[in-house]
Amino acid sequence: MNTRILRTTCVLLGAVLLLAVLAAGCTGSPPAPPQTPAPTAAPTPAQTVVTTPVPTATVTVNQTTVAPTTPVPTTAAPTTPSGPPGVTIPIQNFGFNPQTVTIPVGTTVTWTNLDTVQHQVSNSGTATTGPGLMFLSKPLGNGDSFSYTFTTAGAFQYYCVIHPYMTGTIFVR
Repeated sequence: MNTRILRTTCVLLGAVLLLAVLAAGCTGSPPAPPQTPAPTAAPTPAQTVVTTPVPTATVTVNQTTVAPTTPVPTTAAPTTPSGPPGVTIPIQNFGFNPQTVTIPVGTTVTWTNLDTVQHQVSNSGTATTGPGLMFLSKPLGNGDSFSYTFTTAGAFQYYCVIHPYMTGTIFVR
C-alpha cells in the first residue's frame, strides 16, 4: 500500500510541476500579447444615455437630433412704486428723528411711534381744530403710524400735541 501512495503522490507532483512550468511560460511559445478591452459599441435603444446640454452645438443621440439648450437667466420683474414716494420719521426718545426733512412735492411722510408712551402729530401745536390745521393724527401708541402727503411747497412745522416741546420741520420743494 505504501507503493500505491507513493505512485499517486508522484503523479500529482508531476502534474503540479507541469502546470507550474506551463504557467511560467517555459513552453517555448512566445507569450501572448496583453489583452486590450474591446471598443464600446454605440448605445442600443435599451441603454440609457445621459447628455449634457451644449450651448453651441447640436447633439445627436440614437439617430435623434436634439436642439442645443442655453440657460435662460431668471430675473425678478421690476417693481414699480404703488404710490407716491415716501419718507418715514421715527418717533423715539421723545423726539422726531430726523427733526428736519426736505422732500419734493407729492411725498408722503409717515411718522411711526417707537416710544412706549403715546404721541400725537399735528402741524398746529396744541390746536386740534381751526384754520391752518393741515394734519392731526390720533394718539399713536407704540408701533402705530400716521401718514400725510404734502401737496404744496413750503416749510411746515409740526409738533406732538401731547408733548409740545417735541418739534420738527418739513421743507417741501
